[in-house]
Amino acid sequence: MIYIPGGGFHLTKRMADAIWPDHAGAEPLPEPNDEEACLALLPEEWSTHSEPGKSITVTRASCQADFRIWAELNNSIMHSGYPVMHPDNHYHLCQSGKIDCYTANYNGVPAAVCSIMNNGEISSLEFVATSEQYRRQGLAAAVCIEAINTAISRGSQIISTRGFGHSKKLFKKLGFTVY
Repeated sequence: MIYIPGGGFHLTKRMADAIWPDHAGAEPLPEPNDEEACLALLPEEWSTHSEPGKSITVTRASCQADFRIWAELNNSIMHSGYPVMHPDNHYHLCQSGKIDCYTANYNGVPAAVCSIMNNGEISSLEFVATSEQYRRQGLAAAVCIEAINTAISRGSQIISTRGFGHSKKLFKKLGFTVY
């Protein structure tokens, strides 16, 4: 069943209620557009995706060294090297389970990253980025698929993210709905 609060959103009632309980009168920008959008995915809307090619492997940071690789690549791609996610000072977030960090490797070279911020049954897909020389090869999709699969298997009831341009297109292909 499609729920259309204010006549503009095309969400199930469950998604609308999960995103914001008091949604009366909200209006979205018409789609498609290049503006930043908020997107969400429910486990029951998630479908199986094909395995990445043989040249792509995805790993979850399970130790300080893995987190360092993830943080340095994330900072390099997204922040021109500035340590927004410090390889040492933010590792405790990974250890505590508040954030799960994933790296996609292309022929063994770290090339794309993403993370899942965990807050009980609510998760947020964040820090999705691919090194420029490796773009358009399925790395962002592969790293996101692994992160989403893990979040859902751990009981996440909704996964949200923000995207614009190419990332918004990727998230929609993965099954996210703009809200």
